[in-house]
This record gives sequence, C-alpha cells and structure tokens, in this order.
Amino acid sequence: MSTDKGIFITFEGPEGGGKTTQIQHLSQFIQQQGRQVVVTREPGGTGIGISIRNILLDPSFEEIDRRTELLLFLADRAQHVHEVILPGLEAGKVVLCDRFIDSTVAYQVAGRGFDPSLIAILNDFSAHQLKPILTFLLDVDYKTGIQRATRVYQDRFELEKQTFHERIRGQYLAIHAKEPDRMIKIETGVDSIDVIQSRIRDALIRTGLLS
Repeated sequence: MSTDKGIFITFEGPEGGGKTTQIQHLSQFIQQQGRQVVVTREPGGTGIGISIRNILLDPSFEEIDRRTELLLFLADRAQHVHEVILPGLEAGKVVLCDRFIDSTVAYQVAGRGFDPSLIAILNDFSAHQLKPILTFLLDVDYKTGIQRATRVYQDRFELEKQTFHERIRGQYLAIHAKEPDRMIKIETGVDSIDVIQSRIRDALIRTGLLS
C-alpha cells in the first residue's frame, strides 16, 4: 500500500535472516530522508499482540492445535493493523513491519498444511484488505539461519525440524517468483550487515517510493 500519505513496507524470510537488524538500519536511513517511520512486528506489535506472541512462541505449549495457532496469528494481525499500521499510514508515515501476510502463507500453508485459498481469505480479512507495496525477502539457508536465531533461546518455531523450515523457505521463494515486482529477494547468508543494508537501500531508492 502506498497512499498520498503513507508507505507500507514489510520484511519477510526464514528464521535468522536478519530482519530485525536490517529494519532498524533502514529506519534510520528513511528518517535521514526526512520521513517519519513506524517500526513494528508480527506477532507482538501491540499490547494485546505481545500477550499473543508469548503464547505462540512459548516452547512449553506443545499442545497448541494448528487451528488455534492460525487464529492467534490472525487475531494479532487484526488488532495490529487497526491499532498501529493503518494509523501510521494515515499519518503519512513509512511503516516498516517485521513479518506480515506472507509469513502466514509460508508458515500456515507450507508449514502447517492449510489450504492456500483459505489462508488468502483469512489474510485479507485479518489485514483489513491491506497489502504492502514493497516486501524485502531476506533469504538464508537453514543451517546459517537457525544458528543465528538460536544463539540464546529457541522458540516454538525454531525448534521445528529442518524439513519444516525448508518448506517455509521454499514457499517464500515461490511467492517471490510469483510477485517479483513487489517482493525483492536479498541474500543474507554471507555478506556483512552493512553490505546487505546497502543493497536494501539501493533497491528502495530504485522504486522511487521515497521521492
């Protein structure tokens, strides 16, 4: 979404791709261009969302049914869009979000086996029909990504088997192949944070969204 007021950009990718770090650096860059920025995430972008996030990521909750998991993610998003994202866009800000509807496709279709058409309907409903105008896919192989993600703590998703994570990555790559104009793939497995950030900034400048 890009209106006369705000710009909505999301970051997606497998575990350990560096989304949080790169969003923070890009936020600083955009602010230097004179734009106000909202940095947020899913799940956990609101007070309600933090409570939902704690349930979803807690590795002790092994008994969570896949339907429960899906509905918790959707509830988090509905509140998040209502409380944070739409107000930010209406105020003319650039909203940078760590995960959004593409994560639901990757994790719930490829990871949990839900029907893609069902997820498309639920994504549209929970997101208030909102879609990002630009998405950065920070791609990393399983071994590198999971080592980064689990240096201190392993959440419920990071504890999933390698085959689960490889399906997730495959789904992201399929989305990129289908929507290459919206989703820009950036490899993050080898290069430094600064080099990756430079590529992200260059790609953003080429879109003309900040002009």
